[in-house]
Amino acid sequence: MSASLPWAVFEYAEVGSTQDVAKEKLDGSVVAPFMVRADHQTAGRGRAARSWSSLAGNLQSTLVLPMGFDTRYAANFSFLTAVALSETVCGFCDGPLPKIEHKWPNDVWVNDRKLAGVLLEVYKDHLLIGTGVNIAAAPDGAIALHDVVSSDITPSLFLERFLSWMDVYRKQMIEDGFCFVREKWLVRARGIGGEITVRTPNETFQGVFDGIEEDGALRVLIGQDMRIIHSADVFF
Repeated sequence: MSASLPWAVFEYAEVGSTQDVAKEKLDGSVVAPFMVRADHQTAGRGRAARSWSSLAGNLQSTLVLPMGFDTRYAANFSFLTAVALSETVCGFCDGPLPKIEHKWPNDVWVNDRKLAGVLLEVYKDHLLIGTGVNIAAAPDGAIALHDVVSSDITPSLFLERFLSWMDVYRKQMIEDGFCFVREKWLVRARGIGGEITVRTPNETFQGVFDGIEEDGALRVLIGQDMRIIHSADVFF
């Protein structure tokens, strides 16, 4: 890893989840920012408490940042992480780029299948950014980076480049605001302008994906009416 990056990295062969290890380190007074990476998770989880497959050769990690900002801005880092992930993927492509997309609110897709997911948690005035990336293998219906890139990529190498992009975009978001990240995210927004199905805990409805608000909320056009959705699952 580049010595210029401000991240200490703690690496493990196996953990329950990198999110839980990150919390234990904060409880033990480890100073953020730092990163936790594991070769294998026995209890990995994704958004909405869903399980996350932990396959050999993939990236399972949690980046911990001190929250020098209001909690309502935490969601911005989901979009920032997606942009950093897609830039990292592009950097490994040695031929024509595959179709790389950002799926609202927290996924990166390649060639119409899920490659990576992001999980945000707030703990003790810190933001935990959990990231899972299919590098060597993928569960059914998903895709791995090795499916589209010829070179051999290790989780450590992917993490090094990913952290470099996170550092670049985090600093630029601090300087220029979320609008910078928002525009970069929208360039690769999956399904923008098309019909989507939105599922919240209370309802399911259809509409046209009309982009995202300045805070990252989903814009859904239903006839002449615009609905703003802050938390939901989206289907195409």
